Amino acid sequence: MVQHAPSLALAAGLVAGPQLRNMGTLGGNVCLDTRCTYYNQSRFWRKALGYCLKKDGTVCHVTKVGKKCVAAHSADTPPVLMTLGARLVLQGTDGRQETAVDEFFVSDGIWNTRRRRDQILTEIRIPVSNGARRSAYKKLRQRNAIDFPLLSVAVSAELSGDGRVSTIQGVVSALGSRPKVLTGWEEIAAGNPLDQGVITALAERAETQCRPLENIIVDPEWRRAMVPVYVERALQDLVRN
Repeated sequence: MVQHAPSLALAAGLVAGPQLRNMGTLGGNVCLDTRCTYYNQSRFWRKALGYCLKKDGTVCHVTKVGKKCVAAHSADTPPVLMTLGARLVLQGTDGRQETAVDEFFVSDGIWNTRRRRDQILTEIRIPVSNGARRSAYKKLRQRNAIDFPLLSVAVSAELSGDGRVSTIQGVVSALGSRPKVLTGWEEIAAGNPLDQGVITALAERAETQCRPLENIIVDPEWRRAMVPVYVERALQDLVRN
């Protein structure tokens, strides 16, 4: 994994702590439930406030309006798998189903995947790179151990022999109920060397597309300010890899 997908190896190594990593699976991380400051509390706390949409309630305490749960997607590996073009194999009572990772997640914090209740994830298929692909991953969290991400950034790119960008993709997560593919990157970077000017432009483009919500106990505006910082760091790592 380190040789063919270093970003995935890094992301998997940052999941929780050693004990959980030794017990868990990559598929378990892909199917991780969403989290929210109003949901991940004791029953007494949630009952006192009034239950939320994710469990027994009729209102989202984050948005105060609407009927859609916005609990945060908090798994480390799916953003990376999306940038690597991975596919998932699901097995259910009606047989086998295969889907791309970037089509697996939906914007519903109550159940944010297309996996049915009678299905289990049995395989994760990652296409082997021809050697031109580079990838990187960055994770923002309160402590550098155990904690779920406050922001995660996965990037991948294929560079030509002279260092110019052939393809590039970025995905951010932990901001909403599913990972978010960053758009407009090809227009900025394709055909250009991945120098500091291009990296800065990509980071600024990412910031304009991200609007963190108050679904984690950290100021959303600070998390948004960290988006260009961590995108830039991830791209710089990609260049060095």
